[in-house]
Amino acid sequence: SIAVLALDGEDRLLLIGQWRYTRNKYSWELPIGGAHPSDADMQAAAARELREEAGVEAAQWTDLGTLEASIGVTTDTQWLFLATGLTQGASMPDPDEQLAVRWLPFAEALRLVLRGEIREAASTAAILKLDALRRYGLL
Repeated sequence: SIAVLALDGEDRLLLIGQWRYTRNKYSWELPIGGAHPSDADMQAAAARELREEAGVEAAQWTDLGTLEASIGVTTDTQWLFLATGLTQGASMPDPDEQLAVRWLPFAEALRLVLRGEIREAASTAAILKLDALRRYGLL
């Protein structure tokens, strides 16, 4: 699977809101989706997911690494990407998806992670990783 931390020129990140039946709650998270078995290029899969869920295209991509989600339970590897140089187009969500789009200042999203209000694992990891990379001058 893939997760995209889309960051605009005003240092706002894109969050997608949707009902998560597995947890019986509404969740705000980064654009996240499954990669297709034919996806050899995870960045292309990330671009497709960002376009489908939010109608956003990115000019620059930074690989933020991978996570092994629930390593004792599943074989899912999650690829994390930072997307910048954004342009807005039309979204194309799956017919069964009812998505809301929210742009939030990065600092506020970080606070939501630290308060436990953003809890989805890939979203949490990507936000914390970007914060650490910035703090250490690595990005």
